[in-house]
Formats: sequence, structure tokens, C-alpha cells
Amino acid sequence: MLNSYNLYIDKLNPDYKESFKKISDYVHANNADEIKNEEILSEVMDSFLEAQNAGKIVDQVTGDLESFCTQLCSDIGIRSRIINFFETLHPMFVVISLFCIMDLGDMIARIPDIEGFNFFTYRGRDSIFGYLLGILIVFTANYIGKAVAKKYVLSHPEKYKKISLAVTVGSLAIVVGGLFYLSRRSGVDEYNGTLLWVTILCCMVFWVIYRLLTRESRRYKKENRISFGELAGSQDALLEDIEKEEMKKMSKVNAKRARKGEAPLSLDDFIEYEKAEINKWYNKPLFHVLLAIVITVAAVICTYITGGFESVTDIIIFIAIVLSCEALLMYVMYKATRLWNKYYLQKWVDSKEKEIGE
Repeated sequence: MLNSYNLYIDKLNPDYKESFKKISDYVHANNADEIKNEEILSEVMDSFLEAQNAGKIVDQVTGDLESFCTQLCSDIGIRSRIINFFETLHPMFVVISLFCIMDLGDMIARIPDIEGFNFFTYRGRDSIFGYLLGILIVFTANYIGKAVAKKYVLSHPEKYKKISLAVTVGSLAIVVGGLFYLSRRSGVDEYNGTLLWVTILCCMVFWVIYRLLTRESRRYKKENRISFGELAGSQDALLEDIEKEEMKKMSKVNAKRARKGEAPLSLDDFIEYEKAEINKWYNKPLFHVLLAIVITVAAVICTYITGGFESVTDIIIFIAIVLSCEALLMYVMYKATRLWNKYYLQKWVDSKEKEIGE
């Protein structure tokens, strides 16, 4: 795990911490590769800690914050941006490669049934138009959103994420709508059934280039790997963070009770409340359910645009398969999150009960 500067964020005073967050958001919006971001922000953290220990205020270190950020990112080169582009496409090509392997397996299974089989004329079920659509959507979501974030992160730090999200969603809607219109108008059949060897070749070229470009990054990560234990810090520091979060939660719970005209919870009552939360075997995982549905709808739209459905039955089967796979994945993510939260919530409850007992 990288982001070593995260180990020291809590050591910054509020002014330094606020400035560092703005700088971090600005740097990440500049489309540099992961290692370059790590180097820049680690240097900023070192400078901030040194200046803070010397009793300087943050403005003495940064001066005009926009100029400071611009200077920090001035040496981001073309290579770093190219690596970032390949890092952005990496998850997509993982999916494409998996579908490619499935098509290859399907081709091998059908060889005995195809008279005069020729590998170079065999067409997979995936569409090159769909791949191009996916790359365009990824490019739009990543780069337009970041361009807006970079523009507003310093001037409107409270609103820039909402502005960036709105522009990204709007851009995606325009891109998908435009491609849908063009595909329906020109007829998408000409794009169907991409030659399998072309898909395989595209994947191989991507993986070779990606592995070559990220070779130094992988070595850096291996040499500078940080464990979750190091990132979390000592148990005392961890419990201190949990304490802050729990007190915030207690305030929210009591504010909600006050609106209902109910008496506020005491600390003892709140501890019992949290113990009940720990013992709940199920909380509605709304985020995970909605994410699976949104991904499925997007997959159906993209597949429909590329002419991937021949009948309503195909659509139903596709939705059933995709939802099943996503439901399993989301369930695993949800349970992992729950177990993590349950473990540290139990730590806090135990520490508070011990405190009260003493």
C-alpha cells in the first residue's frame, strides 16, 4: 500500500491539514501516475511537518496556494500522463481480457462443429464498437471530471466535488446519447462480431505496453510497501480516531432524538446502543445494492447500443447473469466492510466499558 503521507496527516494542525487536503485534490486532478503523486505529496508532507515544528504558519510555506500547486505539478511530464492513461484503462482491459478468454474458450469448444474452421476469420461475440464506447466513456469520466476539479478545487473547495460530478455525469450523458443516436442511424451490424484475433492482439498490445510502463512503479511499490498496521498507527491512536467518530455519531443520534421530542442518550445508553449495532447480523446494504443495479443498467445500455441482444430472452438472461455476479461481489464487499467496522466498534465499546468500570 502506498500513500505513505497518510501516516502523518493527523500530525498536522487544522490549517496545515486543510491546505494539504486542497493540495492533494489538486495534484490528483492533474492526471499524473500514482508514483508521481506519491512523490509530490510526500515532499509536501515533509515540508509541512518541518515548517509546523519550526512554528511557521502554513501561508509562509505555500504563499499563494494556486501558484504553489501549479509549481508542484509543473514537472509532470508526458510519460507520467501516459502511464496515468494506461492506469485508468487498466480495469477496463481486465474485463475485456476476461471476455476475450471466454470467447477463446467458446471458439475452442465449437471447433469440431465448424467445417473449414479458420482462426483468422472466427468472430467473437464482442463488438469493437463496444470497446471503443467503453474507452471513450472512461476517458470522458476521468479527464473531464478532473479538469473541472482542478479548476474549482482551490476556489470552491466545498463545492468542487459536486460541480465535477455534475459535469462528468452531463458529459457521459452527451457521449452515450450521441453514440446511441449514431449507432441507430448508421446501423450497428457492421460492428458486430469483431475478429477474435484482433481482440486478442489489442489486449496483448495493451498488457505489454502497460507492464513496460509500470515496471518502475511496481518496483517502487514493492520497496515502499506499507502495511495496514503501519497506516492505522498504534492502537491508542486508532482508538482516539474511533472515539471522535463515535462522539460525532452520538451527537447525530441525540439530535435526531431531540427532533422527535425524545430524551438524549447518556454515554452508557449510547454504548448499549452501539453494542446492539455490533450484534445486528444484517443492515440494509443500500449502497452495494444500488451500485449493482446501476452497473447492470449501464451494461444493458452499452450492450444494446452495440447490438448485443437478438431477443428479449437474451436481455433477461444477460441481466440475470450480470446481477448474480455483481450481487455476489457486492455481498463479499459488504460483509468485509461490516466485519472491519464490527471489529473496531467492538474495540471502542470494550475500551469505554473498561473506562467506566475503573
